[in-house]
Amino acid sequence: MGNMARSPLMMVFTQQALAERGIDAIVESCGILDELLPGHGLFPGVNLFTNANRHSIAIARESGLDLDSHTPRHVSKFDLSSYDRIIVVDHHVRRALINEGAPINRIVILNGENDGIPDPIGGGHEAYGACASIIKQALPKALEGL
Repeated sequence: MGNMARSPLMMVFTQQALAERGIDAIVESCGILDELLPGHGLFPGVNLFTNANRHSIAIARESGLDLDSHTPRHVSKFDLSSYDRIIVVDHHVRRALINEGAPINRIVILNGENDGIPDPIGGGHEAYGACASIIKQALPKALEGL
């Protein structure tokens, strides 16, 4: 939701999976928290969300992927109608994206049959590793037809 944990991991694993299939695609990651917008949050004018979570960065690095330069972004910065597929981490994010104008028929909840991807925030390295494992396991189904 804050574009620091699950969605950045999903982004880099999706980029990797598509590259392995020879599919050239633009893969983006964004969050839905208003605190990502300028002037919102506890300290207006100060963005407390400046990079991916350190555990997400470490998990990506373990797979040879790079999240060091990831900057959390709000969904309002994107034209959601321009994407062929929008993969989200849970039902809450799906509803928020529909409210932002995302085409319903293009949204896929990753691991949706199990209510999405569990949020590892507050957990340690193992929680992020488990999150990454679920993402990697669920991605092939989400990428079908691309």
